[in-house]
Amino acid sequence: MQILGYAVPSLQSVLGSLNLLQLGFIGMVVIILLLFSIRMTFALHGTRYTFSRVAFVPIVYTLFTIYLFYQSVGMNISVLGTDYVLHSYVLLIPAGLIVGFAAGFKGGRSVKFYEKKSSIHFRKSVWISLFWTLTFVLEFASLIYFPTLNITLLFTGLLSLATGMLDGQAIRAHFMFKANKKKITTT
Repeated sequence: MQILGYAVPSLQSVLGSLNLLQLGFIGMVVIILLLFSIRMTFALHGTRYTFSRVAFVPIVYTLFTIYLFYQSVGMNISVLGTDYVLHSYVLLIPAGLIVGFAAGFKGGRSVKFYEKKSSIHFRKSVWISLFWTLTFVLEFASLIYFPTLNITLLFTGLLSLATGMLDGQAIRAHFMFKANKKKITTT
């Protein structure tokens, strides 16, 4: 096809010349940047407080984490053997969740409540949000790009720690809100 004397390649020739692995990598980078920017925007600027929002987000992230655990276990069983992987995950995941929950509950003191347009808003810890987002991305990327390496076990442990921190922070935020419901004012 010619436009103003220049040859314009067809869509089929453009798609045929693209390497699908590179296109997948570019898509992955775009999704990661989108997830990262959304998480950091909510962490920095806060969001409206409702119990369902405080409870729903950690539940969804816990489900993401569990899904990646199962993917990671399946990948590592084929490489490392059943006993090693199952024992490692049985010890690692609950320990990470428990330690993370305690750290998140303590870190939940940094949650700030404020009033904006006659509704209560809250701002969570940027560090906990950043830590969970980075560990989630590392776990996801390791499952896609390095499925046969034992590094996914390390990222799974870090992700369980970060998920425990999110859960602990959410419970602490809920208790702080209930305890200080009448004291919350504009900051």
